[in-house]
Amino acid sequence: MIKWLKGFLRRLTGISTPVGGVSWAPPEPEPSEHMAKQYLANWDIPDVALRMPLIIQVGGATLPSNEKLLSLCRKIELHGKPHPFSSWFRQGLLEQECLTFVKWQIETKQGVRALLTDRERQQVIDLFRRSSTKRVSR
Repeated sequence: MIKWLKGFLRRLTGISTPVGGVSWAPPEPEPSEHMAKQYLANWDIPDVALRMPLIIQVGGATLPSNEKLLSLCRKIELHGKPHPFSSWFRQGLLEQECLTFVKWQIETKQGVRALLTDRERQQVIDLFRRSSTKRVSR
């Protein structure tokens, strides 16, 4: 009965029970958890324009998928902070473009500087889309 219960709990939680006095370590937190904490710890941003450089600084571009990056942004929002891409979304950036856009910004240094106007953001997005189209079509 105990063996069955241990097996059931292991399958349910994904955590094995200690064997022979050896204890188990809790699962590692997702990288986006650590990044969200770093982002929030550095939240002294007076201007929306600095949100993107902070996402880059905490390692948002290293996440394996766009979904993970959006998950990081939702974690930031859950702490009452604005979505890091909100000003870019208003200028036409699509959610499914976020990770590619961040990586492109690092590669080209476009739009990473602070204090972009809405029009400048739109121009950066247009440049990103033209650049991405060229890269895909090669």
